[in-house]
Amino acid sequence: MLSDQVNPDGIPWDTGFHLAHDYTIDLVEALSKQGLEVEHYYPELGPGQQEVSIRHAAALAVAGNHVLPRETARAVAIRQGLRASFAPKPLPDQPGNGAHRHARFYSPDSRLITRRPSPLSPA
Repeated sequence: MLSDQVNPDGIPWDTGFHLAHDYTIDLVEALSKQGLEVEHYYPELGPGQQEVSIRHAAALAVAGNHVLPRETARAVAIRQGLRASFAPKPLPDQPGNGAHRHARFYSPDSRLITRRPSPLSPA
């Protein structure tokens, strides 16, 4: 059972799901009402860190889609008496991740950028 497995601090790995349940349900609902499709959610390694992935969109929409989820996360947190931070490493002795964006560039015929083997990284 996953809850029997603990991280290096002795906290069960699935604790993030349980503690953030109400917040996550409210956040996904608020994002959905704004037309943002949540593809997946999961707690990150650090305490209180959550990841929410929004479905890809056209380039111009993505610009707004980067700000809107952050401000929505903050608003939902405030309503629940919490505080949302997007600092890359808010707790010095814990893992960090900050807000980030994934990108994929393609045309109707093919991907415009592909991963090519590099001597600096594994293939």
